[in-house]
Amino acid sequence: MRYVHTNLIARDWQRLSRFYCDVFGCEIGSLRELSGGWLERGSGVPGARIVGAHLKLLGYGGGGPTLEIVQYDHPIDAEAPTPHRVGFGHIAFHVDVCTPRENA
Repeated sequence: MRYVHTNLIARDWQRLSRFYCDVFGCEIGSLRELSGGWLERGSGVPGARIVGAHLKLLGYGGGGPTLEIVQYDHPIDAEAPTPHRVGFGHIAFHVDVCTPRENA
């Protein structure tokens, strides 16, 4: 078994991707544009269409895990999470210095 990626659903996948690239030095990898019956069945969202990208993480080779950032055509708002709810909690990155990159 091998860890492959973490998926984030964004309101604006390009803006969120720029944040991870500018602050953490990620690079855009493969782009995604997915739709069809298989996606509708798998997501439970009628007419589902998603666009986005896999971001390459620093510190891994080309086959390392990625951060998949996508957006649905018609997103819905979620309730604000509470720290003690069951489910996904957070993603952690180790960085030497947390300052924006020079070209940001």
